[in-house]
Amino acid sequence: MTVLENLKRKGPVCRLEQRRVGSSIEGLARLIDFQSFDLEFSTAPRLVREVQYTHSGTVFGSTRYFYDEAGKRIRGDTV
Repeated sequence: MTVLENLKRKGPVCRLEQRRVGSSIEGLARLIDFQSFDLEFSTAPRLVREVQYTHSGTVFGSTRYFYDEAGKRIRGDTV
């Protein structure tokens, strides 16, 4: 599957979902899997939100990015 097949448009936001298939590694289930993530872009295009997943497929963390009027990223709030 190509990157463009994973790209989904929902209103003014494009979302890229990347998951590693069969990524459940014994002993690493609670650790972050750097190959499984979601990225949401505005039409600007700017990165709006990033979601990271663990090896077991649960959400590890999420970051929402904010920009000023000039388009410069001013902060990222992590949950």
